[in-house]
Order: sequence, then C-alpha cells, then structure tokens
Amino acid sequence: MNNSAAYGSAIYTSSNLDVLNSSFENNNISKTDNVWVNIIQNPDKIQLIGKNVVYTINYDGTYTVTLKDLEGTPIVGKTIQFVLNGKNIGSATTNANGVATIKISANALKAAKAGTKNLKINFNQKIYAPITKTVKVTINKEKSKLTASSKKYNLRLKTKKYTVVLKNSKNKAIKNAKLTLKIKGKTYKASTNSQGKATFKINKLYKKGTFASVVKFAGNDYYKGVSKKVKIVIR
Repeated sequence: MNNSAAYGSAIYTSSNLDVLNSSFENNNISKTDNVWVNIIQNPDKIQLIGKNVVYTINYDGTYTVTLKDLEGTPIVGKTIQFVLNGKNIGSATTNANGVATIKISANALKAAKAGTKNLKINFNQKIYAPITKTVKVTINKEKSKLTASSKKYNLRLKTKKYTVVLKNSKNKAIKNAKLTLKIKGKTYKASTNSQGKATFKINKLYKKGTFASVVKFAGNDYYKGVSKKVKIVIR
C-alpha cells in the first residue's frame, strides 16, 4: 500500500518481474524503460474442470471445460487451448458460466486413431498463473453391419458369384473394405465397392451338397469387424 520506487510509483526492477500472492492499493504500475511488472492474481486459486470422454472415430464431437476460481466464480472471456494426442486442435473462449466448448472433428479423431488418448487442456494468459489439465479421450471404432444370406447354385455353373453388403451404423455403405468367404477349407477374397457390395467368385466348388460358410470383415482403422455364417448349396 502507498508504495514508491525510484522509477514508477509502485515497484522498480531492472528486469522483468512477476509478483505473486500480493494485493495492491493506491498504487500505479507503470512501464519504465521497456520493463514490465506482471501482477499474477491468485496463482493457486484456479480450477480447470474437465472429464474423460468417449467418441466414435468417424463422427465429430464436442468437448467442454470449465474455468473457475476456488470459490466457484466463473472466469469469463479467457482462451483455452486443446491438444489431442500431441496435436493442437484449436482453442475456445469461456462464456458467462466459465465454460469453453470446442468442436473435435472426425478428421482430428481419425488422425489420433482409435484407442485411449490424452487431451491436454492449457490455460496460459497474463494476470492468472498458467494451468494444465490432462484428460483421457477414448476413440472407438464404428460398428459395421454385414448383410449376407444363404444361396443355392447349379452345379453346372462354372463360376458362382456370391454378393454381400457391408454398411456402417447409420446404414451407409462402407467402401474399399476387404472381406473373406471361407467354404470347405478354401478362402475367397473380395473388396466392397462404392455401394458397400463385395462379390466373391467361387470357382472351385464342383460337388453337390450344403456347405457351411463364413463371411468375415476383420475390421480396419475405422470400423469394428463382423462375421456371419451362411450356407452355400450346390445342387
């Protein structure tokens, strides 16, 4: 209170200075010879509140964090930085409730890949002491849906074509996915087209009978695997 200094009316220093855990009354802090005094208010009285979350890799998500003092008063209009799996994904500003909300794009989740990752939340601005919080983000692969039915073929047909359809949880086609069809110890391979259809060419089944078969999608970076048992009948 009522401080004075050789240069400036409150505090003088020959280099930059941080003043912690202090209060000032009837003082004027001035810039002298390009030297600043940075007053950091309540460095140990900030709450950065965030929770662990779960997302599906192919879809956008949102994340919210709350900035308050220890008395629960929101800290308004401050910028929060977000870093997912080591990559900066943007920033958001706290609203009247001290809440900052950021959109996490599907591309950001794909770049991070499926699994449990770290989301680092940073607050580092003048006046307040910097604070960092790390939460866990679980990125799940999307479920896939396989449509495959039993089918009958004539023995005389040299190449027997068998088609299945692979779609996502929102009934949209999954393209460029690799599938297998296993019949009588032999495995056939096919990939889905833009409609999610995969057509197998069965060319080594020349005996009459009913054959238990399995169609399988092993999964990839974005989708969970799925399989289905069918019967292939040769008559």
